[in-house]
Amino acid sequence: MFASGNVNGRSEDEKTLKKLMRKVEFSVRRAILCQGCGVCVGHCEHSAIEMKEKRAWIKDSCIHCGACIEVCPLVKFM
Repeated sequence: MFASGNVNGRSEDEKTLKKLMRKVEFSVRRAILCQGCGVCVGHCEHSAIEMKEKRAWIKDSCIHCGACIEVCPLVKFM
């Protein structure tokens, strides 16, 4: 990921790369547009998300399972 907003990705095949780039898009969208609804906190089985200053913050204990992405309203409805 570059300051210009460009993102480069590599993978064994196009299908896997598209899936990876979609996760990157969702993660960036959530980080920038988080409204602090807290839905992700309740779905994290590893307690790796906490609310600070009305936004979700990901802790170092995150294992990148993606459960929080699946339930995020910003991802589901945008």
